[in-house]
Amino acid sequence: MTLPGPVFMLYAVFHVLSSAVFRLFFGFKVYGRENVPKKGGAILASNHCSYADILLIGCGIYRRLKYVAKAELFQKTFSRILWTRLGGIPLNRGGVNRDSFKKIIEALQAGSLVVIYPEGTRSETGKLGPPKWGIGMLVALSGMPVIPTYIYGSHKVLPARTKRIHFHPVGVTYGEPMDFTSLSGTLAGKELYQEISQRIMDRIGELKEAYHRKFPETRIP
Repeated sequence: MTLPGPVFMLYAVFHVLSSAVFRLFFGFKVYGRENVPKKGGAILASNHCSYADILLIGCGIYRRLKYVAKAELFQKTFSRILWTRLGGIPLNRGGVNRDSFKKIIEALQAGSLVVIYPEGTRSETGKLGPPKWGIGMLVALSGMPVIPTYIYGSHKVLPARTKRIHFHPVGVTYGEPMDFTSLSGTLAGKELYQEISQRIMDRIGELKEAYHRKFPETRIP
């Protein structure tokens, strides 16, 4: 029998501990878990409000994830080792990073679930921002399905400005997979990338509305 390696064990420990903490102290709710494929490559496209999203998005499912994260997080030795072992893939937000895109596509083709934030930055208010076209490019080049994901409450739990933990309810909704392969036959280039990105963001917005209709007390002004 082959024992789990140290990288997998580190990820598993973080997963178990964070899942327990969010369920016990933050009333963590999960919906649509059945929409996440049990195997094979796919992109988890989620809104982004705080560093807590990295933990929250993985707590609702049982597959290991890889995360696209800003390159600055990999600059210091300890941080680089930690993020790499937890499945981080660095991305330069200043422009298209060919090496990073290649690594992301290779991870997807190898069967990984890769988390990408279409907005490209955190929202301090919990409101959804406009998407960047980079995720559309990755979807078009990889041909992988997209799982739209909405995270609620992380902007309250770990605000971007204060970076202090606050006890506040949180939840994650995973939507049905989106397939954009047919769209490639009607559009091309940046126009195609922007259309894919916008459709993904629109779907995340629909998941947000559905969540807050179910729990009106959570609605963000």
